Amino acid sequence: MTSKLRDGAMRGLRVSGLDEAFDVVIGCDDVTHAKPHPEPVLKAVAELGARRQAPFSWRFPHDMESGRAAGVKTAAVLWGPFDRADLEDLAPDYWLEKPQDLRELYEP
Repeated sequence: MTSKLRDGAMRGLRVSGLDEAFDVVIGCDDVTHAKPHPEPVLKAVAELGARRQAPFSWRFPHDMESGRAAGVKTAAVLWGPFDRADLEDLAPDYWLEKPQDLRELYEP
């Protein structure tokens, strides 16, 4: 899920060679209500067929708010523009210090 238009997001993924890494991409133009509304998260969950228990990882407060409102577990990403103090009041379910920490959330 991104606050970017879908075409721009897909262009960035193609340029970086990551376009095949994502099964679903939800742009702001794919929903009526953008983040922090829960609609983008609920749309992703529906399209992925994912269980709501699967954690969603984010770097920005409005992303975390969207996940909370959708009822999914949230993971705060600390290698982005915000540090722990900036995100602490959002009470994420998980804290991710480095990209490798994502594996612990998604591997059995």
